[in-house]
Amino acid sequence: MRPLLAARGFAVPDRPGVRLRTLEDVFAYVEAEDITLRIVGRLSLTRPRARHIPEVVAGATAD
Repeated sequence: MRPLLAARGFAVPDRPGVRLRTLEDVFAYVEAEDITLRIVGRLSLTRPRARHIPEVVAGATAD
């Protein structure tokens, strides 16, 4: 979960006052309510773009 969601918690529909803040809370709620949990996720790794550094050639002058 993103930190902001974890701080506020996820409100459970039709259950005022119930907020899920951690995965432990989610699993405990699922077990207590006899709910089937389906987790769909995608792992996405990104790499920062390489900085373009101009090549400096020895002895070259800028005109």
